[in-house]
Amino acid sequence: MSSELTQLGDGTYAIRTVSAGSVGSGGQTSGPNDQSGFGIGSVTAPAAGATIATHTPPAGNSGELHEVEITAWISAGTPAAADANNMGFKFGGGTITAIPVIAGVNQPVKTKLFWNAAAGTPMSVIAIGAATAGVTYSAFISATKLVS
Repeated sequence: MSSELTQLGDGTYAIRTVSAGSVGSGGQTSGPNDQSGFGIGSVTAPAAGATIATHTPPAGNSGELHEVEITAWISAGTPAAADANNMGFKFGGGTITAIPVIAGVNQPVKTKLFWNAAAGTPMSVIAIGAATAGVTYSAFISATKLVS
């Protein structure tokens, strides 16, 4: 058996257990959900450009439109003003946009983007500048392929 994080209809997430020999550890084997996924991570005092969380779309979705939801927050430490809005959305080699982040502990902010994925090209949440010493950046990124 394996477990996976599944988004429910109301936007929340739940752990789903998949038995070996059913539809596989990835859940669905065809359709939009087989080309969707997520990444989660935390990094204490990340350097500029450090990856906090990443998701790499699987093969077969080059040019496919995805709804990308990012939840970013500071989860520990004593943030400084410079930690506000110090995370960004990166696609492949380039940072696309800054992500709103509150310079306070455990105050998550959700950002939604629509992005054309490319097979094997990661979508990531990064630290734009160096974080304050002892401050932990956390992020959750999910990408759901939209039916075209």
